[in-house]
Amino acid sequence: MVIIHPDGRLAVDPRCYAPVYGGAERDPLEPYSEVLPRLFLGGTPDEDWLDTEGASGGGAGADPAAHFDAVVTLFPRARPWHTDAEELRCEFTGAQLHTPDVLDILDIAGWAHRRWAAGQRVLIRCQDGLNKSALIAALVDMMRGTSAEAAIRWVRAARAPIALSHREFVDWLVLHAVLPPLPPIADEDGECIGIR
Repeated sequence: MVIIHPDGRLAVDPRCYAPVYGGAERDPLEPYSEVLPRLFLGGTPDEDWLDTEGASGGGAGADPAAHFDAVVTLFPRARPWHTDAEELRCEFTGAQLHTPDVLDILDIAGWAHRRWAAGQRVLIRCQDGLNKSALIAALVDMMRGTSAEAAIRWVRAARAPIALSHREFVDWLVLHAVLPPLPPIADEDGECIGIR
């Protein structure tokens, strides 16, 4: 929800912000969480960091039975994901969004959205699975026509109440990330099977 001040300035309703971090009881319990059918967001377990001795890589700290068709990795110290998944590895700054970052973020979200809309299982991961990956997951949801506020609620309900705790990310999603819904993808019979 947007608040319009008497002088015309726009602000985000404070109820859109995540609660103040209160300790481990608010942390996600799982390495990744399903935000939408086939769309997951998560973090990188310590044993999957590049500088961790003896780590096997490829999601060693996650459920070994999990299969993803596409993985977005936003944490540069994460080991590469399983070899059978297409992986996009990229990075953008933390809580500060600048024009080059915004363009990269939209490209990353578009990459994930295209694969998700085509029926692939997509994982978006960063270090903790709370901010960068949550920002991209919210954008993927918004690309199918969901409002920023609803996308933020979905992400927090699926992952953790403290997801999207970077206020600048929330401000940008609510005030600036106006995305038109992308056209649906239809099968040969004209039935909608996803969104581009």
